[in-house]
Amino acid sequence: MVEMSEGVIEGDEISITKGPLVHHTALVKKIDRHKRLAYVETTMFGRTLNLKVGLEIVRKHRDIST
Repeated sequence: MVEMSEGVIEGDEISITKGPLVHHTALVKKIDRHKRLAYVETTMFGRTLNLKVGLEIVRKHRDIST
């Protein structure tokens, strides 16, 4: 069981700012804001893992290209 983390969405990536996954940047596959869950892909211990973690999105930045 992993404790709840907080993060910021920047484009297609998420930066974890608080909690057990802090400082990990992972590619978000899916977010369920109602259930406060994120399905992310990250690398740990030299392996790519797909994880379901508790996540509260505190801020969202969109990449605006011109």
